[in-house]
Amino acid sequence: MDKEYKDNQDFLKAFSKVLSNTKDGNSKNQAVYDYLANPVDAGNVDKIVASNKTAKSSTKLDTRTGILIVLIIYLVSILIAHMMQNIDFEKIQKNKIVSRVQWKNSTIPISIILGISFVLSMIIGMVVGYNLDLTGERALVLVALLLVITVLFIGLNNWLLSKGKSLGLFVSISILLLYIVTTVQLIDERTMGNKLLSYISPLNYIDESLTQFLNYQGGWLLVMIITTIFAVISVILNAIEYRKLKI
Repeated sequence: MDKEYKDNQDFLKAFSKVLSNTKDGNSKNQAVYDYLANPVDAGNVDKIVASNKTAKSSTKLDTRTGILIVLIIYLVSILIAHMMQNIDFEKIQKNKIVSRVQWKNSTIPISIILGISFVLSMIIGMVVGYNLDLTGERALVLVALLLVITVLFIGLNNWLLSKGKSLGLFVSISILLLYIVTTVQLIDERTMGNKLLSYISPLNYIDESLTQFLNYQGGWLLVMIITTIFAVISVILNAIEYRKLKI
């Protein structure tokens, strides 16, 4: 009797180890585990596999991260643009000025924009990558996308403030408010008016593109290519603005 009990105990330990191993790996292993836990009909294995795949595919998408990234970068970009407007670049470069109008005059301002954009994108990229378990190539792509977005936002807001002062600030805030009003996740109901406004909100397209990338979906590349083009244009516009110093 004692021998039989000992054998059963050893069998139980061995079976428990095998049973725990079935939970590791792909959906078929999970199906085996479900079948062993409830061995009613072997024909249920295919059904269990299908249900497991359906459950995975129906996982709720992460839509909040894209919104937070866009809001944080855009708000910080307005603050940085305001800071840029209060820097006396003429005084900084007074010993290097050869001509009142030359491209070299824009070197320091553009370097500041690109440098701050790089640091900010690295910080946000590391935080988001850590929270979403992004590693390797995908984490690097995320940082690159954030760099493009940050350069665009800082360049755009800085150029608007340079050209329009108070009017430029009004335009910058209007772009942000338009995005907040038309973002689906921030309102209870989406009227036809909001739906129409969402098509003219540039931040919505960037938000959707980031959401697609973070959720391993397609369709984000085209928007990011367009964003990159506008980021380059914003840098050129700022370079044109800063090449002419007021001496």
